[in-house]
Amino acid sequence: MQKWEYLFISVDVARNARRPRRVNGQQLGDWRRGPPIAEYANQLGEEGWELVGSSVAGFELVFKRLKSGR
Repeated sequence: MQKWEYLFISVDVARNARRPRRVNGQQLGDWRRGPPIAEYANQLGEEGWELVGSSVAGFELVFKRLKSGR
């Protein structure tokens, strides 16, 4: 049976910045200087994460990937 792990990303959209602010409820350190959400999503894709859902307004994104056999 496949097992999955998930990331829940909250996006800050103030002043059209569209930057990830929280990951699984934890605020990112210096999120105001972090990458735009498109760049962040591409980084997650390189790590094997796949976008599987979003809120209607796009303020929250859900990613998943196969759990490694740890």
